[in-house]
Amino acid sequence: MTDDLHTNPFEKIDTNQVAEDLHIVEDSQRNARRGRPALDSAEDDLDPTERKVIGLIESAQAQAQQVCESELKAYRERLVALDFREQLSSIDIETAKQRAEFDQHVDKAIVELSREQQGLRRKKEDMQQFKELNGLHREPQPRSWDDKIFNIGLIAVLFLIETFGNASFLAKGNEFGLLGAYTEAIVISFVNLGIAFLLGILVTNFNHVHRVRKSVGILTAVVFLAFALFFNLMVAHYRETTGTVLDEGGKLAIAAFGENPLGLGDFQSWILFFMGFLFAIISFIDGILWDDRYPGYAKCARLFAEADETYNEFYQSCLKDLKQTSDEAVQALENIKQNILLAGRQHDSIIDDHRRLIKSFDDHLAHLEHASNHLLQLYRDTNRAMRDGEAPERFKKPWHIVKTPIDTSLPKAMLTREEILKITSAAEIKIDKGIAELHNQYDMGSEELRPLAPHRRQADSRIPRDDQEES
Repeated sequence: MTDDLHTNPFEKIDTNQVAEDLHIVEDSQRNARRGRPALDSAEDDLDPTERKVIGLIESAQAQAQQVCESELKAYRERLVALDFREQLSSIDIETAKQRAEFDQHVDKAIVELSREQQGLRRKKEDMQQFKELNGLHREPQPRSWDDKIFNIGLIAVLFLIETFGNASFLAKGNEFGLLGAYTEAIVISFVNLGIAFLLGILVTNFNHVHRVRKSVGILTAVVFLAFALFFNLMVAHYRETTGTVLDEGGKLAIAAFGENPLGLGDFQSWILFFMGFLFAIISFIDGILWDDRYPGYAKCARLFAEADETYNEFYQSCLKDLKQTSDEAVQALENIKQNILLAGRQHDSIIDDHRRLIKSFDDHLAHLEHASNHLLQLYRDTNRAMRDGEAPERFKKPWHIVKTPIDTSLPKAMLTREEILKITSAAEIKIDKGIAELHNQYDMGSEELRPLAPHRRQADSRIPRDDQEES
C-alpha cells in the first residue's frame, strides 16, 4: 500500500509466482495419479491444494478490504474536518477579535503618546521660562556640529601656522636647533590659542541679563586683553633672550619685560608678538562664536530639540505599530479566505479519490476472482490431463468470490458542490467587507492620533495603507 491516494493501494496477485510457491502443477499430477479428487466429489468438497488457493485469495481479499475500509474512513474524517459552516462563522469572530485588538493598540498608543507629550511640553515650558527669565525675544541659534567642526578647523589652522612661525623665530640661539624650537612653539601656541578660545566662550556672559554674570563677561574681556598682551610680549622677549627653556633665558625674558615691556630691539620679535596677539584675538572670537551668544540658551534649545525629535520618532513608531497591527489583522482574514478556497479544492479532491478508491477495490476483487480461477483451472487442467478416467464434474464450474459488504457512504452532513460554492462566495464577500472595515478602522485610529502628532508634521500624520500606496 502506498500513501499516494492517486495510486492503486491494492497489490495484485502474481499467479505464476503463486503457482510455483504452492506447487500446484506437482500436487495436481500427484493427485491425478491417485485418482483424486474423487469423481463424485461435491462442489464444496475441495482438496487441500484447492483450499490453499482459495485461502490465499480470501486472505488477499480480507487484506484489501481492510485497506479499503481504512482509506474510506480517512476520507470521511477529512470531509468532516472540512467544516465550511464553522469556517464561515469564524470570519465574523476573527473580524471582531482583530478590531478589538486594534482598538486596544490605539488606546495604548494614545496613553503612551500623551505621557511622552507631557514630557515634551515640560521641555518647551522650560525653554519658554528660560526666555522669560532672561528677557529673550528671539529664537535660539545653536551651532550645529558642522559649524563647530569649522571652528575647530580654524583653530587647528591657526595652531599650525603659529607653531611654524614661532619655531622659525625661536630657532635663533636654541641649542637643540629646530626640533627644540618646535617643541617650545607647540607649547606656546597651545597656551595662547587654547586660553584665548576658552576666554572667548566665557566672555559671552557679558550678554547675560544678571549683573553678576555680566560682570564676569566684562572681567573676562579684560583678562583676555591682559593675557594676550602679556603672554605674547613675554614670548617676544623670550625670543630675544633665550637659548632653551632650561637655561637662564626665561628669567632674562621676565627681567627684560619688567624693565621695559615694549622694549623689543628686534623687528622679528615684534612680528612674533603681533602674530601671536592676532591669532589670540581670532581664537577669542572663535570661542565667542562657538555657540549661541547668550549663555545657556543653546543648551536649553538642544534639550527641547532632542525631546521633540524623540517624541517624533516615538510617534512614527506608534503609527508603524498600528499599520503592522492592521496589516496582520487583514492577513488573518486573508488566511481564512485562502483556507476556505483550499478546503473547497480539497473537498473535490477527496470526493474524486473516494470514487477512485471504490472503483479500484471493485477492480481488485475482480482481479482476485480471476486469479483464483486461473490457479484453480491450472490445477484442474493438469489433473484432468493426468487422470486415467473422467474428471469430477465440478471442475467445469468457476469459483466466485464472496463479497463482504463495505461501508462506502459519505458523511450525512456533507455539503453538495453547489452549497460549497455558495458558502465560498459568501465567505469572500464577508472577508472583503471585514478587510474594508479594518482599513476604515486604521484610518480612524490614525485620525485619533493626529492631535498628538508633532506640530511640524500634523499635515501628514498617517502612514498610507498598502492599497493606497499602489493607487
